[in-house]
Amino acid sequence: MKNRLFFTILALILISAMIPPVVKAKKNAAKANGIYSAKRLGITMNEFDAVNDHYPNQNIPKFFLSDYPQQNRDDSNYILGQLIHSQSTDSEQLFDTGLSKGSSTQADNVIFPLSELLRPGECEFSCVTIEGDEPLSSWMTKSSTPLLISHIDPNTRQFDKNCYSGEYVYLRGDNSVATGKIGPNGRPLLKGQGSKSLFENGPDTVWGDLKPKIHYPLPYELKATPSPQKIKWGSRAVVLLSLVLLVLLIFLVSRWICTPLKRLQPTPNPHPQP
Repeated sequence: MKNRLFFTILALILISAMIPPVVKAKKNAAKANGIYSAKRLGITMNEFDAVNDHYPNQNIPKFFLSDYPQQNRDDSNYILGQLIHSQSTDSEQLFDTGLSKGSSTQADNVIFPLSELLRPGECEFSCVTIEGDEPLSSWMTKSSTPLLISHIDPNTRQFDKNCYSGEYVYLRGDNSVATGKIGPNGRPLLKGQGSKSLFENGPDTVWGDLKPKIHYPLPYELKATPSPQKIKWGSRAVVLLSLVLLVLLIFLVSRWICTPLKRLQPTPNPHPQP
């Protein structure tokens, strides 16, 4: 009985210890996907710049201005959609980091008609340009100038601390990808720069005299929230099922561990010597 209790407690401790690593592994996988997408998008940004002498911005190049949809927008779906329309890439999935909580959780690669190009929920990168009429180009950027950022929640326009364990991912002007910490009040901090924000300009910043302008993705439609009563009964069912499964698991583990121990115990002699 004591052995069974001991191993039951041990099983509970092991199960509890497994939960944080699983959550951390999931967030690390999301960050790796964000880094990979940012690197691929960096290549397409450079290809666009080589043809147009600037990165995508809210001013559409003249050679496809006539058929580009819904003009006079400044969201990143609209701006980064130029990379697809200019054939720098044909994949909407590069723009979707898989973090969307909306009705469309994955880019569908449907780009025709052009009204389907990077619809809400299909782009989760924010892009950065500069204030004023002059578009940002490769010759204007420093190696550390941010071009694309993930992940800013498009519905709140705040950095999401839960996606990458308190970090953000960004593509830099030299086509490298870096990460940084999200500080108090959701400020994106520069690594090695103390409390300086990614968006600060002036001396000893990544922007210098330039003033950055952030373009957020289109807000997506959130999934319908169940009624409070459904949430209440649904939560109870989940908790009850979890408890049943946990008890069953503990029982099976204790049986599996304790059975060999019983076999090792000496069998009493039915015919003891007088």
